[in-house]
Amino acid sequence: MQFAGPGAYSGLSTLIRGYSTDLAAYVAWSRESVAGDARGSAPLVKNATEENAFFGWPLVVLVAAMLWWLRRSVVVLGLAAVGLVFALFSLGREVRFGGRATGVPGPWAALENLPVLHSVVPTRWSLALTPIVGVLLALGAERARRLAVRHPAARGQIRFATATVLAMALVPILPTPLPATRLDPTPAFVTSGAWRPYLAGGRSIVTLPLPDTTYAVPLRWSAETRLEMPLARGYFLYPDTRPGGGDIALFSAPPRPTSTFFDTVRRTGAVPAITGQDRAAAVDDLRYWRAGAVILDPRLRQAEALRRAMTELTQIAPTRTAGVWLWDVRPLVD
Repeated sequence: MQFAGPGAYSGLSTLIRGYSTDLAAYVAWSRESVAGDARGSAPLVKNATEENAFFGWPLVVLVAAMLWWLRRSVVVLGLAAVGLVFALFSLGREVRFGGRATGVPGPWAALENLPVLHSVVPTRWSLALTPIVGVLLALGAERARRLAVRHPAARGQIRFATATVLAMALVPILPTPLPATRLDPTPAFVTSGAWRPYLAGGRSIVTLPLPDTTYAVPLRWSAETRLEMPLARGYFLYPDTRPGGGDIALFSAPPRPTSTFFDTVRRTGAVPAITGQDRAAAVDDLRYWRAGAVILDPRLRQAEALRRAMTELTQIAPTRTAGVWLWDVRPLVD
């Protein structure tokens, strides 16, 4: 099912496979660390969820010093080799430094199109460096402990130096509390089960905007019903089944004319001129989604434009009920 089932995809898009680790990120600090801030890390990552290699320059210097100090250890040399491979792979198909492409190809360029590897996001190779660095720190601390045991007269100085060096390297990368945002209450239409009558015959609920990677609120609503409220579209990996799509993974279902239309309304806040072709496509798409009802959260910034667009597309006047605008589209799609 994973590799040959109906939902199997063949690799990620070129855009996603371009998510690599900036070389400068290894000596920088992540935005949610003691020494970091968003202004410093933002140019080095595609988005905040991919800050995978922000070790900070003190820790990088310390690791390099420990590799030299412990260079006679086969274990340390093995860890260094594995870490180097993963670090090089994380640079992606082209090395970037300080947010800019250098034109230097990375080793990953020769591997990224191979089966299985074409489904890897390169920057995530750098996640393997965290346990490697952790083991190296432990080995260095253990060597310092043994050194203190062999030299009792200098035990205090060795322990102080060890603690100081570790603090200088690790305190700046300590995580700070993640910022939180209070979510809007789920509309009563969802929590009360008022959606159930619209699902007879295997129908679904269509939300405006339709859920995707940038608007996942309806997915939370469905989760609160234990997925009993089925939605049109969503945020998931699915093959691009369009002609020429090559079954490359999309982060939602392949776009439909109506989903693209409402995405435009959401981004611009304006309603494009609606044609008869748009109305016919909307009916086709509602049938494709087996829609029983369309709902809109009136608290959205673009709610007025979305409400007007849906009304003009379907020629159905919505009703305000249980905290949502509701279009009963069953007569339209039957």
